[in-house]
Amino acid sequence: MKYSLMPSVWITTVVLFLTIPAKNLSAGEALKFDLTRHGNIIKSAFTGVVAQSKHTVVKVEINRTKTSTGTLVKYETGDKTGLVVCKASLLGEFVSGEDQFRCCDAEGVWRAAQFLGYDRELDLCFLKIDLSDSSTQKNISHAEKTEAGQWLVSLGYQQKLPMGIGVLGAEPRVIDSSQGFAGLNVDETDDGLAVTKVMANSGASRAGFLTGDRLMKTEEKQAKKRRWLSKLLRQYEPGDWLPLLAKRSGMVIKLDLQIGTPWMNVFERQALMNRFGSDVSQRRTGFRSVLQHDTILHPKNCGGPIVNLQGELVGVNIARAGRTDTLAVPIQEILDTAQKFEIE
Repeated sequence: MKYSLMPSVWITTVVLFLTIPAKNLSAGEALKFDLTRHGNIIKSAFTGVVAQSKHTVVKVEINRTKTSTGTLVKYETGDKTGLVVCKASLLGEFVSGEDQFRCCDAEGVWRAAQFLGYDRELDLCFLKIDLSDSSTQKNISHAEKTEAGQWLVSLGYQQKLPMGIGVLGAEPRVIDSSQGFAGLNVDETDDGLAVTKVMANSGASRAGFLTGDRLMKTEEKQAKKRRWLSKLLRQYEPGDWLPLLAKRSGMVIKLDLQIGTPWMNVFERQALMNRFGSDVSQRRTGFRSVLQHDTILHPKNCGGPIVNLQGELVGVNIARAGRTDTLAVPIQEILDTAQKFEIE
């Protein structure tokens, strides 16, 4: 049965504020964080929503090295399989069918996951898991519509309280692309496109590039022109992972480079964080369809679900874009995108 928690949420919230000692709200004194809607006191009013939707939050692991939050967006009752998505740029490397994935459900059970595909314009990795051994898995309800001004609840893995609560500010829209930065200087030589400088603290230096490396288009074909690299970089957003091949000491090696923010924008980002005391996601641009809400959410917690007050899945948090801006991919966009991947 579907039910609305709106009355109880508002009643609880009003009662909480009525019981706040007046001295805490005196003129000139800042409201304590726990008494705002971002604090645990107000979050506790939404525990019923969390309990109803906690089965949608999973943990995703890649190659037994890194984990991130994921969302179980669909459960097929026929063959008892689940569709899981997570924020690809948080996985620490470029994702492909060569990687090994597994997922841990809300009950703490790990299962192998099949890689279905990666959508760069959504920054989402799509996985399939077999849930035939689960006796507790519940169906997942999807929100049929959203309206600006409605409450949204962001969930965390095995968390009794919401990761955050917020209000939907804008219907689905496109977020334009942003210029990326690799941290490589290259030169055209008779022996191919050579790396002449690797900038400190850049994606290239963290990937392991060295001066003298020769960039390769394939394992057999060398890159020769700067414009090849420039054209390639324009296809990626800051925060994306770009797999590159390089020849070093006669051997071809693969290096995963995470695209960074241009140096001219670093100082702007630092000023933003200093002014507002918040951090933002590395990948926060170049999305073809996202909702915007005002939940305070740490970038590392992206990839988890947002639900409405009925516990219906509204979408998946994909980026912290500003002090009061969090972006989420709508659930229908995710389901439509999943159809393009072949499910065996």
